[in-house]
Amino acid sequence: KQWYQRRAVITAGVKEPTEMGGDAEAKVNGARTGGRRFSFGMDDLNGRLIQNFFAELLGTMFLIIFCVGSANSTALTALGENSPAYYLSISLAFGLGIGGIVHILSSTSGGHVNPAVSLALFLDRRVSLLVALAYIVAQFAGGFAGAGNIFFDFALCLK
Repeated sequence: KQWYQRRAVITAGVKEPTEMGGDAEAKVNGARTGGRRFSFGMDDLNGRLIQNFFAELLGTMFLIIFCVGSANSTALTALGENSPAYYLSISLAFGLGIGGIVHILSSTSGGHVNPAVSLALFLDRRVSLLVALAYIVAQFAGGFAGAGNIFFDFALCLK
């Protein structure tokens, strides 16, 4: 078999080309798209999508609460903005927060936690339109929920 012959393998709703066989669709679209086409994702409409929706919502909410909340709480403490401890504490909180949340969600929903990541994966044809829209809505809702939590927490602290 020739090196350019490919067979599309369906894994997790994504067509990925491999070097194992011949598929006409992959040969025609292989150079530019890797044999993948945009999908509306009607076959993704199941209970797993709802589980992933809430995983993304909670992941983004906790990301905002922990990361942005740590920056706000650090600003309210006695640390000056020019001290190295101020920047170090915010950097560690963001790095460990994002790393931990993405690690936890990676097995459930892929750990996108950011609408830009979901949009990029849709444009690269790794997720369907339905999944991308569900994740983006969940991420915005989680972001607003986390921001509202921080707002009310700090509003009570500043009174």
